[in-house]
Amino acid sequence: MASFQILVIGSINVDFTMRTSRFPGPGETITATSCTKELGGKGANQAIACARASRPGPEGPSSIDVANIHMIGAVGSDSLEYLESLASNGVNTDKIKAHEGKVTGMAVVVVSEATGENNIIITPGANALVGPEILRDIAPPVPDLIILQLEIPLETVLDVIYTARRQGIDVLLNPAPAPAPAQLLQIQDASKALAHLVMNETEASILSGEAIGGEGQQEEEPLKRLFKKFKGLGVRNTIVTLGERGVCYSTIGSDYVRVDAVKVKEVVDTTAAGDTFVGYYAVEVVKGKRNNAAESLVIDIAVTRANRAASRTIEKAGASPSIPWMNEVDQVKEMD
Repeated sequence: MASFQILVIGSINVDFTMRTSRFPGPGETITATSCTKELGGKGANQAIACARASRPGPEGPSSIDVANIHMIGAVGSDSLEYLESLASNGVNTDKIKAHEGKVTGMAVVVVSEATGENNIIITPGANALVGPEILRDIAPPVPDLIILQLEIPLETVLDVIYTARRQGIDVLLNPAPAPAPAQLLQIQDASKALAHLVMNETEASILSGEAIGGEGQQEEEPLKRLFKKFKGLGVRNTIVTLGERGVCYSTIGSDYVRVDAVKVKEVVDTTAAGDTFVGYYAVEVVKGKRNNAAESLVIDIAVTRANRAASRTIEKAGASPSIPWMNEVDQVKEMD
């Protein structure tokens, strides 16, 4: 199969992850059981997920043989070693700018050992310097897909979406962190230029204006309204991840499809599950498009594969270190 190109435009963070027996209450101080420092940021995590989705393992052939994964972002002069980490995973870092005198974005991640759930606080740092002029630096070949999140300035995200539309490039938006109320109309207006909108239930609730949750009809009806809304706005494929309840999605040919969650041995840390889903989904979508497969079938395959990959992620601690390689996902069995 001919090689393809995915361009990830987004954040690069230094993650400080603290594991605790539980989350602290307001005004309460508790002691962490461990603290680690590692590469993170939604952009970096999703780029690594794309690369690992097309590479058997760390000792396998380079993902560049199959998938050219490029990233555009920014770091401070304090974290150049993280560019090496990205490159070692098969991500091309030529367009990542290191800003002298600036600090790299940072995230404090608190993980509850009881549930594997997390709370995250970020400070943008150099991510705030990823400006709307970045697409002028893109040289051929044109990417098959551009992936965006919301940890870089919204102005940049919107500019990339509209520029990509003019150039006929498919865009996947992961609207995370969840947008502020003042940003909702801008994002909804830009939706007409999206091929893929991938979000979790919190982000879906904010974008739709109603609670997404519950069981049975209580969950299904709000999701169907959300899918109808974004299909009406022009989004070709809308995907909502629901954690332990699985994934629901809508395509041009299907109004509502549900995929169950995959059984896991133990939920250790959910931090990079969403980013893993995005990366694996993106690779499968581009592969299917290159093979001229019907888009509805491609999305079915992509969601199933991404769901399996995310199930492996939550069995490990950390953000980027927990993202599985292709061979690890091949070993996952679906839920009975």
